[in-house]
Amino acid sequence: MNEYKEFYNLLPSTPLKYWLSDIERIINWNLRKERYPQVDEWGKALSQIPNISPNFFDFKNSVSMNGFVEADLEEKLMKFHPWRKGPYFINSIHIDTEWRSDLKWERLAPHIKSLKNKTVLDIGCGNGYHMWRMLGENAKLVVGIDPQPLFIFQFFAIKKIFGNINNIWVLPMRLEDLPNSKNTFDTCFSMGVIYHRKNPNQHIKHIYEILKPGGEVILESLISVNPNNEDIIPINRYAKMRNVWRIPSLESLQNELLNAGFKNIRVVDKTKTKYSEQRKTNWMKFESLEDFLDPNDPNKTIEGYQSPIRAILIGEK
Repeated sequence: MNEYKEFYNLLPSTPLKYWLSDIERIINWNLRKERYPQVDEWGKALSQIPNISPNFFDFKNSVSMNGFVEADLEEKLMKFHPWRKGPYFINSIHIDTEWRSDLKWERLAPHIKSLKNKTVLDIGCGNGYHMWRMLGENAKLVVGIDPQPLFIFQFFAIKKIFGNINNIWVLPMRLEDLPNSKNTFDTCFSMGVIYHRKNPNQHIKHIYEILKPGGEVILESLISVNPNNEDIIPINRYAKMRNVWRIPSLESLQNELLNAGFKNIRVVDKTKTKYSEQRKTNWMKFESLEDFLDPNDPNKTIEGYQSPIRAILIGEK
């Protein structure tokens, strides 16, 4: 994608300078249209999104901007349906996403180390909503990774609208795809990822390796609250989600962080997912939380497991 040219030019002046020899090849491979036929369609839709220089934007309290926008911008943004993470406010346009990701940010933001002048990685970042909030905390460079190409195009649509800010980038890859990154990042977020990993211990150890000494991990996950601290091992699906290998107990997550080498591990939030935080909207018209739960007992998923409860843990290297 031509949109990454500025990123390649930026790399030599950042802690990610060692990526330069590999990163373009990885990006092109992960966005190849042989694997994702819709890449051309999304690329065309992205070319129709105007570059805007906002009169005002706010990432501290929301992700919002004011400035001249074309009358059909909302229609153009709808071409990237479904929108999962947000919300975004572009003048009078409210991208009312499936997830109220701002609520999660409000739960974790008071507990993390300052992001001022930090290099930050967001694993499984989706379209990058939380990354804009990280910029609102004065991070120096924010890089997100996500393997889903639609989210990449959504990110670049928002990036164009917000003035092509140069220190925030979403890359089409998984954590395992990263070039050499040992002792690179000040802060690493892994939110809503670990229960999709066959080897969660390896995931946490990888995060430990890429953090600088003194760096911080913010790990957010579905959790099991079984009386005996037993993990949930779903048969086939959990809340209609594919690829959920294990939903850990808090004790399991804490032990995995400890075994990887993290210290000062603490649980800063535990919240049951509510309809007000995850729901269908005009910007995400497919099934959502209400369709994933037992219609006769909202405390259970449609498969009979406990309904989603999420926790946020923080640890230091």
